[in-house]
Amino acid sequence: MIGSEKVPRRRSETRKRLIAAAGELLVEHGIHKASIEEICERAGFTRGAFYSNFESVDELLFALYEWNIELYLDRLEEVLSSTAATPDVGEIVGKVLNLLQVGSHWQLLNAEFTAQALRNPLAAAALSEHRRRLRERLEPILLSAIERAGRKPTVPISVLIRVVMAAHEGAMTHSHFPDPGAPEPADLSPLTLQCILSALTTPDRQPASK
Repeated sequence: MIGSEKVPRRRSETRKRLIAAAGELLVEHGIHKASIEEICERAGFTRGAFYSNFESVDELLFALYEWNIELYLDRLEEVLSSTAATPDVGEIVGKVLNLLQVGSHWQLLNAEFTAQALRNPLAAAALSEHRRRLRERLEPILLSAIERAGRKPTVPISVLIRVVMAAHEGAMTHSHFPDPGAPEPADLSPLTLQCILSALTTPDRQPASK
């Protein structure tokens, strides 16, 4: 029994190392550099180890995408659930953005996945499904945080999540190409998300208790 438990554990560690290696190569060189040979070399495994865990590079890349999502959501849920009752909208935004900065390479990874999806219908379908699951996980987390702030959405939470995600991605992109002569802050994400949450939520009569 002990020996049989070690095999799944080793396989899990192998998957993690392959996923981590793919992430490093993606950030350093882009998606087209992430060949099986280079991923295996970076992770310290053979091609056999790769194919015992993944059928293709695309499957590995979407495992990387999902791994990053799960890591972020777990951190977000932990932080927001431990927040005292009645935080303001700015505090919610600050906590969300602080966590995003932990994985600042995520924007580059997301851009690579999006570019791949725009060229490949199968990749587009996979990315759409991953984003759908991300939104489903985000909905109760964000809704709980909004309620604890004594507010409620004025649109369906599914719509609010889509708007928040779209605006955040756009704000991060624009923040990388600031206009030196413009008065706006270099990082547009905090202001953008605070405006959206303020505009698409309204004060509730009774703040949610802790």
